[in-house]
Amino acid sequence: MNSDWPYTLLPADAYDDEVLVRLEDAYHEADRTSGEAQRVYRRILVYLACASTAIALAFLLYDEAEAHWMLILLGVVLITAQAIQRYARRLDCHKRFIEQRELAEVLRVQIFLRYAGSPLHAADLLTWTQLEETGWVRDRVEELMAHAGTAPVHDIRDVWVEDQRSYHERAAARSTRDQAASKRVVKLAFWLSIALYVAAFIFELACGDLTSAPLFPIDPIEPVRAGLKIALGSVSAATLFIGSYYDKSSFSRVHEDHVKMERFFAWAGAQLDACGQREELLERIAREELIENGNWYSYQLEGAPDLVL
Repeated sequence: MNSDWPYTLLPADAYDDEVLVRLEDAYHEADRTSGEAQRVYRRILVYLACASTAIALAFLLYDEAEAHWMLILLGVVLITAQAIQRYARRLDCHKRFIEQRELAEVLRVQIFLRYAGSPLHAADLLTWTQLEETGWVRDRVEELMAHAGTAPVHDIRDVWVEDQRSYHERAAARSTRDQAASKRVVKLAFWLSIALYVAAFIFELACGDLTSAPLFPIDPIEPVRAGLKIALGSVSAATLFIGSYYDKSSFSRVHEDHVKMERFFAWAGAQLDACGQREELLERIAREELIENGNWYSYQLEGAPDLVL
């Protein structure tokens, strides 16, 4: 067993089983790889969102303020954004993040089935869509399960059912905070847009062309008008790009999944109390986890990093 593991999924006495040792070795490697790729992916999303906002702002300044030198900045940002996209494609961080996460989840389910003494193979429970999209995951897990033989039965309540219920409960609370943060940012941008609109309307009413005789005529008026247009356009652009970042992060879908799975594992715990650790229940738990992970993979596919203009 790898001594560098930050944690183990099972009690120490479980690792007399060589199959569990190699499964958990593979699990932690996939988990580590996915986590590293996710961190790079998140950073790239932030860089591209900032680049998109900078491009919109530079164009507004060039168009409205006639700041012609902004064309240079616009070109630099476009080239930088293109380089970031090429870097993301070369690293393949988005694909590695979601595919290694799927591998880790299938391995984790297989580890718990093995620990429970079940002869079930997690790879046999994958949906057709999962097999079509990431068939290599099945092959990898089956390779690790080759010549596995039988395993002794252990109670999986604490290590699997209760642990997952607690995990999804904590994750749902965390995703609630993420959702709240995204809503606050979007709401702030919305009210800034409203405030700037009101300011522009009052300005045009008092100083501009909305009346034939302005109360406070300004000469020249165009620089002030251009500043208001730039401010309005910048807030709108920032709202769009921030919203795009949060959409790609799929906070809402992730939150819903955590809530549903927390309720599922609470149900599974009640079933263990009522009927014991039956093979049918083990299969149901494993299948539900794999389906949930397959759904997660499918909507995460839509989050590939790109430049929003």
